[in-house]
Amino acid sequence: MPIEPAGRGGPQQQGTTVRAKKRATPRRLSAPRPEPTQDNIARTDRIYELVGMAERLWLRKRYRQAIDVCNELAALDPSNMTAEQMKLGCWREIHKRRAILLGAIVGLILVVAGGIFVATRVAHLTVDPPPGRLVIKEGQVRTFRFESPIALQSGYEYLWSLTDADGKPVAGSERGALRPEEGSPWVCTLNPPFNLVRAADGGGPAIRTVVGIARAADGSEILRAAWTVRLENVPSAPAILAVEPRTDKLLGIIAGKGIRAFHVEAVDSDGGTDLIYDWLVGDGTNPRSVQKGTDPEWSYLPSAEELPEGFRDIREDGSAPAVLVTCRVANRYGKPMPREVQWRKVHLVRSNAPPQLVGFEPGISEIRRIKEGERLTIKPIIYDSDKGDMKKMTYRWDIDGATVSTRSTLEYTFPYDTTDEGKVVSLHLTITDLCGASAEQSWNLVVTHASTPRSTAP
Repeated sequence: MPIEPAGRGGPQQQGTTVRAKKRATPRRLSAPRPEPTQDNIARTDRIYELVGMAERLWLRKRYRQAIDVCNELAALDPSNMTAEQMKLGCWREIHKRRAILLGAIVGLILVVAGGIFVATRVAHLTVDPPPGRLVIKEGQVRTFRFESPIALQSGYEYLWSLTDADGKPVAGSERGALRPEEGSPWVCTLNPPFNLVRAADGGGPAIRTVVGIARAADGSEILRAAWTVRLENVPSAPAILAVEPRTDKLLGIIAGKGIRAFHVEAVDSDGGTDLIYDWLVGDGTNPRSVQKGTDPEWSYLPSAEELPEGFRDIREDGSAPAVLVTCRVANRYGKPMPREVQWRKVHLVRSNAPPQLVGFEPGISEIRRIKEGERLTIKPIIYDSDKGDMKKMTYRWDIDGATVSTRSTLEYTFPYDTTDEGKVVSLHLTITDLCGASAEQSWNLVVTHASTPRSTAP
């Protein structure tokens, strides 16, 4: 069991652990603190007062005044780092404030400069092409436009005009050559007619002036631009508008008795009032000119001598040769540049009998009633004494003057919106044989209203 230590100053019993008594170390006594003087107390109070004042100025973001207080604090207590730390924080906030202010000033300068740039550019629109002289050819399209770098040209009104060399408005037929674009009135195109420069007048250039004006909403003129355009001639061939009879139609002419008229409708692409028509008969190797001049029509009257011995016409012999009829149309002034029209299915015959209408299937009276939606079917019965002529007949069915069918049998249905109560229409049939002889028949049809049938869903 443990042995209690002997009392202070008494010996230990034998057999027991003896602990050596530690020598007591003399205690070092600190120097006595001097009594605080009145000056020290005032200095400490001032330090605390300056620290509190600096903190309040910091919170109020009066950083420069806070720096002045920190300088005074550092003079009173040089060993205290609080003043330096507070000064560094104040300077950081001052630099940050300067950077924000500088950025705002730069942004304001950029906004003002941009506004000045936009105002000056908008106030002065540009045009393309630059005003002055231009050279274009007939049929060539030229575009004129007002432009703005930020697409503000749509805020103005635009006026366009086209005048001749004397400054007078162009003729009515030419006014459509200058046309503003729909939806973009600041863009205008000039497309001069193909026959504006007339070869008949020597083919000299034509002078035109294009004027464009941009106006503000109050009517004040923003910009005026003028272009002097020199229009040069472009030689071109005549334009064929129509021919009669059709070039793909099989034609027959009675030699020595018959006559067939040929007509070509054309226009001089160089603006001349007259064209030259050269009519020729015969194949391409040795055609003969039968008429040449300004007449667009020629009538063919073949003589009986043109039929060789043992002649068989196209109705008897499908391989019988045709007579080639050609019309060469050329400009009378400038470059001729001829165009050709050819009829390759013209055949000579010895005689011809007109076709005869024998009847119809089903029979039809002169006046017949028919409902909307009802199918009308008429098949004519024809007789022609000329052998082979039946296969070469042409048919034309007209209703109120409009052709509705060219088949031998008419199959026609009047739409349901033809009439509200009743309507009388004229039906006319014309049957023509190879040589142009014809038979005709007319009827009056009474078309009555019928209700539109309801569609049935599957």
